[in-house]
Amino acid sequence: MKTKAVLGVCVLGLALAGCAALRGMGLGSGCNDAVCHVRVTVNECRVSVDPDPVYIARGEHKIKWKLQSTRHDFTSNGISFASGGGTVFKNPHRPGVGEFEVTDFNNATGRYKYTITVTQDGKTCPPHDPDVMND
Repeated sequence: MKTKAVLGVCVLGLALAGCAALRGMGLGSGCNDAVCHVRVTVNECRVSVDPDPVYIARGEHKIKWKLQSTRHDFTSNGISFASGGGTVFKNPHRPGVGEFEVTDFNNATGRYKYTITVTQDGKTCPPHDPDVMND
């Protein structure tokens, strides 16, 4: 009886791990809201984002990054996508202080590296390079 229970738990664990691995590969789920929000935290000029990577469901969505402190702001090119992102991500702009937004047309499944550049008390911090995963 114990063997069957242990085996059942192992099978369930493998199934859940497999589902997590498929996320962002066209088979998982991602943000399906009109606006997908990303929290940006800066600690001693080190940038981190949540979630990372940002998973986006199929279809057109806006992605909005929001800084969690008034000591920080985005540079004019605060969010920029590496090569290949130009046909997927359009209209980068700063809708407000501490915010940056792009439109993700999600017309190509894949992982897209982007760079975040922010300032802290007027000084530019080292860039951070997380990912967006389009389903």
